[in-house]
Formats: sequence, C-alpha cells, structure tokens
Amino acid sequence: MLESGLKRSDFITTENYHIRLKPNKAKELIEKIRDNFNKRYVLKGKQHTLKNITFENVREFSNCRDNNLRPINSDA
Repeated sequence: MLESGLKRSDFITTENYHIRLKPNKAKELIEKIRDNFNKRYVLKGKQHTLKNITFENVREFSNCRDNNLRPINSDA
C-alpha cells in the first residue's frame, strides 16, 4: 500500500492541525499489516508465520539480554 502511494485525498487534517489517515485507509493499512504477519515464510526448513518468527526472535533476544545482566558469581 505504501509502495503504491497514498494520495493527498487519503488524509484529513484535524481541528488541532494533526494529519491523519482517513478511517477507511487506516483500516486498509492495518489489514495489510495483519495479512503480512500471518503470511508463511520458510525458516530453518519449516513454515512459520511472521508473527511467530518475530515472537521467537524477541524471546531469544530477551533471554540473551537477561543472561548478560545476571551478576557474575564472585564465589567461583
């Protein structure tokens, strides 16, 4: 959707001069994002959704971060 281009008419300006997508275009954008997250991709020889790939990557990053933040045992 973003690659195909949005038109000036797809936006509105609020009374506070904020620029927003029109509700129908915002809904279309959210649907395309959801569809992309639910697509299947091959990772390590298996099919996974982008949602699951992202979740696993965040979990691995969190575990790595947690391991690096643990205090070093000074008794050893």
